[in-house]
Amino acid sequence: PMIKKRILAVVAVFLVIIALLAVRTLYLAGAFKAIKPHTGCERLIIGGMPGPEDITVHPETGLAFVSSDDRRARAAGRAVQGRVFVLDPAVETPAPRELARTGPGDFHPHGIGLFVEPGGRTLLFAVNHRDDGPAVEIFEVEGDALLHRESISGPLLVSPNDVCPVGPRSFYVTNDHGGRTPRGRMLEAYLFLKKASVLYFDGDAMSVAAKGIGYANGIAASRDGASVFVAGTTDRSIRVFRRDPASGRLRRSFRINTGTGTDNIEIDAAGNLWAA
Repeated sequence: PMIKKRILAVVAVFLVIIALLAVRTLYLAGAFKAIKPHTGCERLIIGGMPGPEDITVHPETGLAFVSSDDRRARAAGRAVQGRVFVLDPAVETPAPRELARTGPGDFHPHGIGLFVEPGGRTLLFAVNHRDDGPAVEIFEVEGDALLHRESISGPLLVSPNDVCPVGPRSFYVTNDHGGRTPRGRMLEAYLFLKKASVLYFDGDAMSVAAKGIGYANGIAASRDGASVFVAGTTDRSIRVFRRDPASGRLRRSFRINTGTGTDNIEIDAAGNLWAA
């Protein structure tokens, strides 16, 4: 009986520790934070896009591109594919339009980003969680269609989340975890291990541009390309890096303490930083 009581006590302590770690993780991610409006913005609910994950806005047309992947349907065993929608926030009742797409049949988009060339050609970059391994897909936007141009993958793409294009074939992408297994990623979350990173693809090779981040999530670059912003969800901050446009190297500059778990971020046409 004494041994049994000791075993039960050890199990109870272990469960309490797990519960406390889970609660702390939720707290750091902002699950218990009260949100108070500070502007006169009106809320508009737009449906028809299952599992919307990321939004990026065209700096010239103002059109919003939305990545969509019905993860609940996939978890239930249904063979559904992800989609990309576009809508115009300037109209009174925005209606999402699905973009036709060429390219890989296995398409499950996560973070997305736009690159607009001086001549007006628009490229959409999308993190794709394919069954054969993650990749970054590059599409050319032609009217209401996405024409696939390239798939870029590599061993450093462990757990990609968001992508920030800085050229027609160059981009930064966040790894929200460093672990390659579900168990390793779970330990990162509960033990607050800062193993997330930012990768840089220069058009030829991929390299680690920054590391030591707690759940690297959204990523965006300033309009002049001199700064890169990275949201750290369990860091409760946005890290700001100075960027060398020639080499793509990132140098830590400062951090913005948000006091909550930050997800996707976006730079608008006026250079303002918006964060979810």
